[in-house]
Amino acid sequence: MSKIKRQFKYPEIPKFERELDSIIKFLNDNSISITTLQEIVKKLQQQGGGGGITIVGSKNPPVNADKFIFQDSSQSFNYVTITWQQLKTLIDENKGLVGTKEVDETNIGNNKTLVYNSTSQKLEYITNNGGLVGTKEVDETNIGNNKILVFNSSLDKLLYEIKL
Repeated sequence: MSKIKRQFKYPEIPKFERELDSIIKFLNDNSISITTLQEIVKKLQQQGGGGGITIVGSKNPPVNADKFIFQDSSQSFNYVTITWQQLKTLIDENKGLVGTKEVDETNIGNNKTLVYNSTSQKLEYITNNGGLVGTKEVDETNIGNNKILVFNSSLDKLLYEIKL
């Protein structure tokens, strides 16, 4: 297959020149011939129902080998591809992370607070029964008049208790 070459120059529109070169490079790198490109444009025009390319056909679900085209900002917005499998892998690798920390969703639920556990080195959900005093959780379940905060080492939290 012969390489696609640009026949016209558009120096007055540098961005268009870069875009056009990027598209031609993409077509050549992926061995897409002029005939194939013409067939694709014809099909897209038929799907769009008009004279121009107005929509792209849909496919659901995509298969692992399907490719997506996008402009890569780290490569001067040249067109690049990524397969459906590569995209799924990227999503899976970053699922369950907040920043670089893994989230343990074992105890996820209403009225829970996400806190960092230095032992497990994960973010974990804990019951939100109040605030903190220092680093210790305050359980406000029994809050009331004439009660004081007392540390309970077995629960590792502060509780309101009556002390006489």
